[in-house]
Amino acid sequence: MDKLESAQFLLDAIKDGRDIGALDVSLEGSRFADLAFKEGNLSGNLQKAEFSGCRFAGMSFNGADLTGASFTNCLFSDSSFAGASAPRACFYLCQMDSLSVDGANFENATFLSSSVQGLSRGREANLKSVIFLDCSLGEIDWSGSDLAFLVARDISVKSLDLGAANALGAQFPNLSCPALEAAAADLSRINLTGSRIPGANFARSTMDGAILMGADLSGANLTGAAAPKAQFAGALLRGANLRDLEAPYADFSAADLEGAATAGANFSYADLHRAVFIATGSGAKLEGAKETDPQRLQAEDFIPFVARKI
Repeated sequence: MDKLESAQFLLDAIKDGRDIGALDVSLEGSRFADLAFKEGNLSGNLQKAEFSGCRFAGMSFNGADLTGASFTNCLFSDSSFAGASAPRACFYLCQMDSLSVDGANFENATFLSSSVQGLSRGREANLKSVIFLDCSLGEIDWSGSDLAFLVARDISVKSLDLGAANALGAQFPNLSCPALEAAAADLSRINLTGSRIPGANFARSTMDGAILMGADLSGANLTGAAAPKAQFAGALLRGANLRDLEAPYADFSAADLEGAATAGANFSYADLHRAVFIATGSGAKLEGAKETDPQRLQAEDFIPFVARKI
């Protein structure tokens, strides 16, 4: 059955109300518009297929090849992409509820202006270099996932779990998330500039060179995190837990750390110009730190200390 015949077969099956379950046909490059798919299995070859205005209810793309496929203004509910291969696929203006992505490959896929609810990491899902732009992502569990160089700009998330994930070089500028869990994650060179993530948990995470300039980190937990050369310039860290934080050479210029707990923190050679400290705890290391007060900042008189704004 060639591409045209298989596409017509599918259209006739939908029109006639026949069972489209367990279809295994080649639909490479086919175009479908304003169709309703319900409780079937669209596996097989869907490379570069185009779906516009379609509705998928209880549909399975398990094991399908969706390389380069595009979905525009489509609605997905209770559908599954388990085991699907969807590199470079594009989802634009889509509504996606309760998706299963166990073992799926979305490397270099793009989600634009879409609502993606219930997108869990699944088992061994590949989300490398995925791009989310202007999306609402609901409650997301990406714990333990490989998210290296993922791009998620200007997104809002109800909750986001990055615990033990590899988020090396990931881009999350202007992230809005009231419940961010990122304990023991690799957040090296992650970009969270301007993000609103109060109460975020970064305990024991690796944040080498992370960029959090202007971020709202009030009440955040950075206990035992390793953040050498991280950029916290202008960040709000009021009431944050910075105990045992390793932040040598980090930039805290103009940051607000009022009420932050700093016992055992290492700010050696950090930039504290115009930073505000009314800290709690003791024993912070400040060797070589750049401060605005003309007198040397010693750990023993670090509490209380208010850096003068210049």
